[in-house]
Amino acid sequence: MRQSEIHCFSIAIAMGIAALWWQSPDLGAAARCSYMGTYPSAIGRHTFLLASATPLGVTATVDTPAFVRGRAVPAQVMRIQEVAGFQEDVVRRGLRTSAGAAVFIRYGYGPDCSPYPAANGAFDSAGVNGLYVGRPRPPERWIDGRPTFEIFLARQYPLPPHGAIGYARVADSTPSMTSVELFTMYRSLWAESVSVGDRSVERRIRAWLKTNPSSARKQPAEQVTREMLSEITNATTAANPIPFGGTFAISVVVPGVDSLVMYGQTSSRTRGWIVDLTRDSLTGVPVAVRPRSFALDVTTARTEAAFVRHQGPTNPCPPIPIVIDALPIIPDADSTWSGTMQPSGFLDCAPPGSVLARLKGDERTTTVALRSTHVTFRRHPDGRITFDARTIEDGKANVRVRGERVSN
Repeated sequence: MRQSEIHCFSIAIAMGIAALWWQSPDLGAAARCSYMGTYPSAIGRHTFLLASATPLGVTATVDTPAFVRGRAVPAQVMRIQEVAGFQEDVVRRGLRTSAGAAVFIRYGYGPDCSPYPAANGAFDSAGVNGLYVGRPRPPERWIDGRPTFEIFLARQYPLPPHGAIGYARVADSTPSMTSVELFTMYRSLWAESVSVGDRSVERRIRAWLKTNPSSARKQPAEQVTREMLSEITNATTAANPIPFGGTFAISVVVPGVDSLVMYGQTSSRTRGWIVDLTRDSLTGVPVAVRPRSFALDVTTARTEAAFVRHQGPTNPCPPIPIVIDALPIIPDADSTWSGTMQPSGFLDCAPPGSVLARLKGDERTTTVALRSTHVTFRRHPDGRITFDARTIEDGKANVRVRGERVSN
């Protein structure tokens, strides 16, 4: 076996916006949407379909956050050859009754990542075929007795894509799987959900590698298996809430030089920071993951009001990751817990032209101590929640950061 370390954010980001479409319980919750085309996840409540387009259309009623309930849009009748994934048995029974016909309702996406139904149905030309991934409607909402699916990110289907448009492709000559190979991979790897320390993911990956060694050397085997493993890390972070979280008023002080008042808001849970990946010795495909550290992101802004309105891309204040070695985070007997952080991000929030903004400069020659330092969160006997950090470095001005929670 070979092992390599990667920053887990590179795993999580590969899931892109595709995961948001069919897994988020609140599809209109995101304030802004950064689109990244990607192959779908093998984990979640979605169904994989080998399908061919027919020239037939029907009328579908849709209900999305962006539109009035009961809006009617065109939907396409498709011919289904194979099905796997979520509610596979229910769909198969429906296909036997419908002579293999299903209905696809296609969606685009808005600036806030909310889905919207394609006004013209976004039909594929008759005969177009490949792998589609959709969210199945319950049988009582099927159209004309045909299994009915919401197809989000519709413009990306069928898979494999024709060309690289909309997809992050590996910049080498690695071949891509055919639609049948893709379907076989997803059928072998799919699970509705994963749990903390889930070993079944590794077993499914290894079983697929054993029976499909040729496909394992093609795209998107690396991406899909990484995403599956990242779901195990995500399950760990979801099961371990962050103590003492909330919105903090923060003072950043370089003694005798300058100071800054700003605000920070902790995320509801951590994310993976550094993980060990175990790879298959023959194909190099990731098969197992072991997190080595996690990061708690602190979103920062110059005013508290900035957290409740759309900031846009002009907000100069970056998120500050606080790195934690292990989960769960358990406060000690003094009601404290600690991590490490880089104070340089706080100086990025200083107004342009201010002394603090000038002090940062080139981090190789700056006169401010910006090395990684410990930060300690504390719950006081009177109920107050604070955090403190201080950099120490000979010959350079130290930075003191202190936050006090102003709301949960």
